[in-house]
Amino acid sequence: MTTDAFLKFNEYEVLKNAGTVSAEVARQLAEERYATFRIRQDMAFESDFEKEIKRIEGKTKPGKKPARKKSE
Repeated sequence: MTTDAFLKFNEYEVLKNAGTVSAEVARQLAEERYATFRIRQDMAFESDFEKEIKRIEGKTKPGKKPARKKSE
């Protein structure tokens, strides 16, 4: 599938020319938006170490249910 066909399928307008934004301006804009995205991504990230600490502190093992006490 071509890019134009993809854009039309998703109901986006296909540009008829190269546009008016220079490559430098586009690069700067992309870097600014990525910096904002990266901050949010880093705040939401949880390492395997952090997950393991939570598991240990919660005293539960993945995929296992707590043992039941036997009734007499």
